[in-house]
Amino acid sequence: MTVSTTNAKSGPYNGDGSTTGFSFDFKIFEAANVVVTHVDGDGVESAWTQGVDYTISVNANQSVSPGGEITATTAPAVGEKVVISRVLTATQGASLENQGAFYPKVIENALDRAAMLVQQLDSALTRAIVISESDDTGTAVALPVETLRASKALIFDADGNVTVSTDDYEDQLANVTAQASAASTSATNAAASASAAASSATSAAASATTATTQATNASNSASAASTSASNAAASASAAQTAENNAETAETNAETALADALAIYGSIAAVQTAETNAAASAAAAATSETNATASAASASASASSASASASAAAASYSSSIAIYGSLAAVQAAQAAAAASATSAATSAATATTQATAAAASADEAQAAWTAALAANPDMNPAVRMNPSTLTEDLTIPAGYNAYSAGPLTIGEDVDVTLNDHSNWSVL
Repeated sequence: MTVSTTNAKSGPYNGDGSTTGFSFDFKIFEAANVVVTHVDGDGVESAWTQGVDYTISVNANQSVSPGGEITATTAPAVGEKVVISRVLTATQGASLENQGAFYPKVIENALDRAAMLVQQLDSALTRAIVISESDDTGTAVALPVETLRASKALIFDADGNVTVSTDDYEDQLANVTAQASAASTSATNAAASASAAASSATSAAASATTATTQATNASNSASAASTSASNAAASASAAQTAENNAETAETNAETALADALAIYGSIAAVQTAETNAAASAAAAATSETNATASAASASASASSASASASAAAASYSSSIAIYGSLAAVQAAQAAAAASATSAATSAATATTQATAAAASADEAQAAWTAALAANPDMNPAVRMNPSTLTEDLTIPAGYNAYSAGPLTIGEDVDVTLNDHSNWSVL
């Protein structure tokens, strides 16, 4: 058959804690061509070992019904994954001798194997970092030797070439983490300062409110004292008028007495008139006394009002001083809030940088692990076989096999070659 599909991988299959069978539908030549990759709940990949972690059953006719199924020894849990891939060794096993037998199946398998190897390389390239087709500046992608790139970060230089950093990326991450911690501490201190400033502003505002209330009360007292003073002045004026009236009445009484003596010539009549005048004078004196008392009360009220006015003026001056401090506190509060905002921004930026650096390191490690898992032939390897054959060997029909010699076949060991099969000892 032809290799009509580019599929060389099945999955990923999500584990559910109970399913153990997982199928694949791509053609293989032998069970060893299958590689099973397990991904745990943390995203860490590992290659399963056939016969330990899983068993495999292969469809008999890979040309008609390619693929088969693996059975896991333990069902993958929820959050775990299984990926089945085809990985061939980069060898060509078909041997065509001059004027030898020509078997189309041998030619077809050899061509199929070549196509599968191309697919294998294509699969690896689709997961690799490559230079853009439009990049014609000759970008260099060769890395320094391992001793020079150990513990370094992969970067691009000013010309876009791939290289490594001059300092250790662990130190960079530590510096970013330290900066983030310092920024966070600064933000905390700034927030504490802003809170203290806000408390001071609140206290100052409360003091200003109290002073304003005291000034209002003093103003009300001064207004009441002014009203009392006006009333006292009115009473004093009325008392003065009463005193003047009393004096006038006394003068009139004396005049009346003289006139009475002149006119009546009777002392009894004069005494009566005098008694009436004395009563008027006494009434006038009482009015004068009352007026004096009212004036004294008015004077005391005026003194009290003056003292209240002085206290109000002092409270008002104190309020002016407090308001001046409040403006300074408000300015400090605004500066502290700005510092807190700046520190919080620096902390957020440093945290983002630390997160990006950690993510880049994880991605680089995951990419390298995936590359090794998908391409074990990237590292040098030596193919070996035992020097003594101790078990029966059967070469399937239509297959060629080879072994490295010298090779000793053990006692009671049978080697069976089926139709159109060959076995070479090199």
